[in-house]
Amino acid sequence: MPYRIFSVVMMSVATLVLFIVNLNKIFRPGPHDSTGLPGMPYSVWQASEEDICWIAETAKKTYKGPDVIPIKTMMQWYKTNPNGFWVIKDKDGNRCGNLDILPLKPAVMKRFIDSEIIEQEIQAECIYSPAESNKIKLIYIESLLAGTVVDGFLQLKGNAFALEKLLKKSANIIKKLCNPVQIEKVYAIAASRKGKKLLLQLSFVPFSKQRRQCNHDIYFANGPDFANKINSLLGDTDNDPLKWDVGATL
Repeated sequence: MPYRIFSVVMMSVATLVLFIVNLNKIFRPGPHDSTGLPGMPYSVWQASEEDICWIAETAKKTYKGPDVIPIKTMMQWYKTNPNGFWVIKDKDGNRCGNLDILPLKPAVMKRFIDSEIIEQEIQAECIYSPAESNKIKLIYIESLLAGTVVDGFLQLKGNAFALEKLLKKSANIIKKLCNPVQIEKVYAIAASRKGKKLLLQLSFVPFSKQRRQCNHDIYFANGPDFANKINSLLGDTDNDPLKWDVGATL
C-alpha cells in the first residue's frame, strides 16, 4: 500500500501520494490553507474492529488495484497485532484519519524490500504479536491518512492539525508496539514526488534504485534519526519524546 508516512494529505492502504503541503505549512498553516480546521480538537485512538472496516472501505474508495488491501487481510493483520492500528477523530467523534504500522519479521521485511512479495501477500504470521514485542526491530508504516469531515463526508485534502496531533502521540503509539529502543529501522513506501520529498524531510533515504514489483520505491530511516526528526519538528509533545537507541544501525 503505497501513499504513506507522515504527510499532510494521506497515505492510505496503498501509496504515499497526495502530499500537498510542505513541512513548514504543516505546522504553520495560514488562514486560507486547506489543511484542517483551526482550533478543532483532534484525538488519537487505538483502532477497533469497526475502525478497521472503516479504514478498509476508505482505502477502497480512494485506491485501485494491488494498492488496495482486502478487508480480510487487514483484519488478519489487526487481529495478530492490534497495537499498530490507530484512528484520528475530530471533536464530534468522526473518523478523519488513520495510521497502520506493521511490525514485520526480518525475513518477511527482506522479501518485501526485495520485491518478492507485495503488501497484499503479507500474511498474519509475518507480523509479530504483542506477546513477541521483545523481538520487534523493524516497523513498516503501511498507511497514513489525515483528512477533514465536512457535512458528514471525509475530504482528503490534507489536515495539518489532525496530523500534528497524531505525530504528538508518536511516542505512545510506538510504546504500545514495543520498547522504542529496540527499533532499528522504519520503512515506508513513496509513490509521488511530494511523498518522496516528505520522506526525505523526515530523514528517510531510498533503500535502492531497483524498481519494485508494485512500481513504488521503498524508503527507510534509522530509528534514532526518525525519532529525533519528529521531536525536533514538534518540540514539546503531549507525552514523553521518542527515545531510540542511537547505536542502532542496519
